[in-house]
Amino acid sequence: MGTRTRRIFVPVVISFLLFASCSVRAQDLQLTHLRLYGIFEGGERRGSLFIGEKEVTLEPGELARLEITEYKPLLGVDPDLIDIGCTVSNRGPKLVTDVEVRISIAARVGYLVFIPELEGSGEDPSTANVEATKKTAAWFTPALLFRKRVQKIPAGGSIEVVFEKINLKNIIEQYSARKLWPTELRIEASVEPKGREDSLSNNTMSRTFRINLPPY
Repeated sequence: MGTRTRRIFVPVVISFLLFASCSVRAQDLQLTHLRLYGIFEGGERRGSLFIGEKEVTLEPGELARLEITEYKPLLGVDPDLIDIGCTVSNRGPKLVTDVEVRISIAARVGYLVFIPELEGSGEDPSTANVEATKKTAAWFTPALLFRKRVQKIPAGGSIEVVFEKINLKNIIEQYSARKLWPTELRIEASVEPKGREDSLSNNTMSRTFRINLPPY
């Protein structure tokens, strides 16, 4: 009788599994939050203001950086400048360096449809018919693009990248001077991948921000 040869494949299988587990998700950058902030300044006396449904008390001369969800420029309370914050998380196993974050701002623009019997009609945006103005609005391509680079994000870490002092007043006045109104702004953010990722769907994020007309 001849000798029967036995072949063992287990070491090969183990080696393959070890290789596969080490090669998964070399990089994984994600955008987890997109926030808008206004810088509010207290007056000569202690006072309160409402941000959405939240009441905030400010001491005289105090500066407060507060998250906002809508904008009421004709009320005279909301600030002219805003900050946009993008939180980038590194869910990968290694330090990531030289990360580029971008944001774009697009406007949904409509004709100001004025109410004839109101004083200032035809010139003052506060005399516009809100619903009629909204019905004329359409989205335009992004007019503003900003980018920033982050030096490093550690494995498992997050960082908020802040785009500062974006002049909303200037954006609005450029439209209102032509009897137009930006009823909404769409802010889109993206973080550029540094290598192959499981998915790129979480590298982008968008948010819509209302620019309100009276009555408030």
